[in-house]
Amino acid sequence: MNPEPSAKTTQAARTGPKEATEGTLLIVDDNAINRLLLTITFKNSPYKLIEAQDGKDALKKLKANKDIKVILLDLNMPLMDGYDFLNYINANMGLKDLPLFVVIVTASSQTEFNQAVVKRNINTQRVVQFYSKPLELGKLKATVDSLIKNKKIET
Repeated sequence: MNPEPSAKTTQAARTGPKEATEGTLLIVDDNAINRLLLTITFKNSPYKLIEAQDGKDALKKLKANKDIKVILLDLNMPLMDGYDFLNYINANMGLKDLPLFVVIVTASSQTEFNQAVVKRNINTQRVVQFYSKPLELGKLKATVDSLIKNKKIET
């Protein structure tokens, strides 16, 4: 059995509201099933959903879509991981002034994340929340809703 969703299933799940007016959400994860789960979670939300399969792909999408308000970011990915992505967006002249929030969505623990941040000197100024997998999708959705609507995050 193939663990990757079919193109038809994936496209159907990613068809959201006709007009996404409240904001744009970038989902960054190298696992297609995880991206599909997150797009299904936000399918009926009034947000434009954009997906990226790693940090390099996310940078391309971010540069092309300056209206992104929230990034759901996995940490462990090929080509460019989430840690390098964070440092890049906080140092790059074209990206560091964008008003966006990063929510970490990963299999790593909070302790592992904190240790890697110190060891690798990662700039976490845009990270506003951390969720370990398996995800509590209701809490994640509430966090994203609050961030896009510029409200206080309920923890």
